Amino acid sequence: MALDRLGAITHPLVAAESRRRQEAAPEDAVVVHDVPLIVENGLADRYDLVVVVGADENVRVSRLVTRRGMSEEDARARIRAQADDAARRAVADVWIDNSGTPEELLADVRRLWGERLLPERDRRLRGSGAAAEVYPVPDGEDRP
Repeated sequence: MALDRLGAITHPLVAAESRRRQEAAPEDAVVVHDVPLIVENGLADRYDLVVVVGADENVRVSRLVTRRGMSEEDARARIRAQADDAARRAVADVWIDNSGTPEELLADVRRLWGERLLPERDRRLRGSGAAAEVYPVPDGEDRP
């Protein structure tokens, strides 16, 4: 299948670049990986924390139709080709519901950032002997 061949070519390159960037990140960085096929490719165990952003199927269909110009039939076929919500929830340490507004999603991401990601980063830094910097919860929409 063409998709398998494409994956065989691109996945090792993406993994190598991801590894390079993570190794180059400052010690106090919170590194976030966007892994669209984390369930389908069995990759969840490679990450310290898996955050899945999900939405109701009807919301996803509507968004694919309105934002991507897909037919409803094509949108539903795409969704059926992906891991179902039960499989995605099974690998999720955190599930963020994205069925609402962009503002609601941003509020959930900010909460996760401030209540879980930064404290975990700081705990690890204290354990390594490195000094932890205090960062405010981001207020810009261009980062979590």
